[in-house]
Amino acid sequence: MEISFTDLGLRGKILELLNEKEFEQPTAIQKRVIPAALTQKDVIGISRTGTGKTLAFLLPILEMWMDLPNKSDEPLSTILIAPSKELAHQLAEEVRFWGQNLGIECGMIYGGMKKRPLEKVLGKRPHVLVATPGKLRETIDQGIVKGSTVKYLVLDEADQMLESGLWKDVEVILHQLPAKRQNFFFSATIPNKLKETINAICTNPEWIEVQKHSSNKLDIDEKVYYVGEKDKTELLMNLMYDHLQEKSLVFFNDRFLAKEVYNKLKKADFSVELVHGKKSQATRIKAISDIQKGDTKILLATDVIGRGLDISDVKVVVNFEMPDNKENYEHRIGRTGRQGKSGIAITFCDVPDLKKFRTIQKLHKETITEVFGHSFNKEMPSNVEKTKLRNKGMDGSNTHRMAWNDLIGKK
Repeated sequence: MEISFTDLGLRGKILELLNEKEFEQPTAIQKRVIPAALTQKDVIGISRTGTGKTLAFLLPILEMWMDLPNKSDEPLSTILIAPSKELAHQLAEEVRFWGQNLGIECGMIYGGMKKRPLEKVLGKRPHVLVATPGKLRETIDQGIVKGSTVKYLVLDEADQMLESGLWKDVEVILHQLPAKRQNFFFSATIPNKLKETINAICTNPEWIEVQKHSSNKLDIDEKVYYVGEKDKTELLMNLMYDHLQEKSLVFFNDRFLAKEVYNKLKKADFSVELVHGKKSQATRIKAISDIQKGDTKILLATDVIGRGLDISDVKVVVNFEMPDNKENYEHRIGRTGRQGKSGIAITFCDVPDLKKFRTIQKLHKETITEVFGHSFNKEMPSNVEKTKLRNKGMDGSNTHRMAWNDLIGKK
């Protein structure tokens, strides 16, 4: 029997909105997190990108908020911490959407925010505050944000905060909020340092992992194209011509290369935008909004949007440059194949990328199909198994060892 959102313990206006938006069946992570959260236990949710983690923690928090006494006058009760401005912006939009008929006030603060806009946000006395770690720590340290009334704390994409050097701010924040609160840690992976923090802060938390559930698998046709660096842009153009009416994301490691490719696509009259970490907040949010609405068809990006952001109906993801590791690869391609729709993930691989790609290929659980029948195919060196002996000759033999054996007459 299929489980519904009603079966999970949600009620009233939230259920009405779920029905209105035709959210009929909860995802695997939602089925397990929502009822656990409603028991007011700390929850650690581990699930790959694109599986509905945001609603898994947001819906029960809104449900519990509605049961708070004097909730309309209740000061700050919920803090959601996100690793980037873009993800914070998206979380705030989700809170406003799902809380639209509940009388809930949501504010967002982020690094680089000017004094007047900050005062305007906090002057509305939000019930829910979405924030990036550095700005939240700064406002708490200055006494501008009073965290003493916080009942629910969410860390979204917690592993990314560890990787990007934001964890020191997070640890300070955690110790400045009330000890009696409900914690939500959500992440695609749980590194050891994060486990240490969870064990120190949470009491008997509910660990929920759906990585291995078949219902968590995304419908993505994964491919690798072997191509030389100088031919990548032309290959990209050919691929984009095949998907002109569909949304595509193209990922880069280097913003200067991304800018160079952007200029070439723009000159060729493609509908394209570019986002990276040095772009202004307003420019980045507008570019993401444009592709979300379908006003732009192609978005070039560094990993500033590789994690957490949910851009609907993306059909094609291209790794123009090889991701650094399996985790980044999976986060990037997880932008497509969502909500029951199929997607395509294409990775470009040149000779210098081959070792990195083989590692990703080995660790990644899904099949990545090699595509050879394209105009820019580049022959890759065969994988010759290396021995542990050093000083190999050009033919792969160990000449020094062979010479020594000859000298001593060893057979």
